[in-house]
Amino acid sequence: MKEVVKKILTSCKKSILFYTVIYIIIFIVSKVILNALGMKYMQYINYFSIILVLIGIISGVIQIFVNSKSKNLRICIIIFSIFIIGIMLIGSPIILLFIGLLPPEHIVEKDNKKYVAYVYSWLDTRVEYYDYINFFLMGNTERIEDFYNNVGRDVLAEDAKGLFTPTYTNYYNIDGTYQYTISNNSNEIAENIDDTYEITYTSEQLGKYEKDFNTPAINGFITSTNIYTKPSEIDLEQVFYNGAGFNNEIPIEELEAYKKLTKYHETDIVKITTQQAEKLYYENTGEKLENLKERLKSWIYIEKYDAYYHEISDTNFETVSCIKAIMDERNKIMKIQLSNNRTISVKIDYEKGTNYIISNNSTK
Repeated sequence: MKEVVKKILTSCKKSILFYTVIYIIIFIVSKVILNALGMKYMQYINYFSIILVLIGIISGVIQIFVNSKSKNLRICIIIFSIFIIGIMLIGSPIILLFIGLLPPEHIVEKDNKKYVAYVYSWLDTRVEYYDYINFFLMGNTERIEDFYNNVGRDVLAEDAKGLFTPTYTNYYNIDGTYQYTISNNSNEIAENIDDTYEITYTSEQLGKYEKDFNTPAINGFITSTNIYTKPSEIDLEQVFYNGAGFNNEIPIEELEAYKKLTKYHETDIVKITTQQAEKLYYENTGEKLENLKERLKSWIYIEKYDAYYHEISDTNFETVSCIKAIMDERNKIMKIQLSNNRTISVKIDYEKGTNYIISNNSTK
């Protein structure tokens, strides 16, 4: 039995088909692993692999034919080869059409970042942009999508550079979810200095912002009583007034410690730990929280629990809706007009897929 296995292995090592199969397995497994990591091969790597596999199969079949001493096996190989060649000749127009319809691949700069772009052109043209990683790899999630009406050609080709402007552009988050759309009508661009464009939002996108703004965790940043032009001016007492959604319970021993420090009026007490405050502040502003004690002057701090306490009898929560949004593409700042006569400035970080609130001003 061992001799048979050894003989088979020896034969395999000399077989071109054997190494072709090994390459196919390695290639497929690597694609699965890369996809799990959010990456995939560049288009030319896939084409190269297909050609390499075809050459390997053809060479392997020829090798078997040459080395075979079996007349029946040779006849089978000849019949099989004729069958395959016949199919290729009959289907060659379809194969050529398929190759002609494959989207051209370009490595381009857009929004000061390198992308891998694929151009799909027919009557209209659509360009998909993916993150460029290196000469072999790219991201597997579409990040930007340009649409060109009535342009049926490769708009990124050398002879077309600078000749066409997309009708509109869709932007996507790092996880592939829709973010926003920029309309690039020429008269809009001419009227907006500082590269500011009005954004066309879908109801789904506006609904997402409205949902976020109407949560206790964020509402304190956009209430009309909290006015600021930069994060360091944010009134944190307004942010944490309703507990910012943490709903911390206050054990009896903490309540007793609180009573020793101030007169208790038997009202509701809000508790915020330093860790919670720092985390919420960073997630919504992108900045490190400093001088927390000074910014929560009317709150009682108990060092033993590293927490702040404050009595409340009402609420500062304001239900809002998003009316419209304008994007400053140069500075990556989006201004969102709210229904409570406020305009929120949001700093966009495309790489991290995050939105940081940096100012809250009146629209009046």
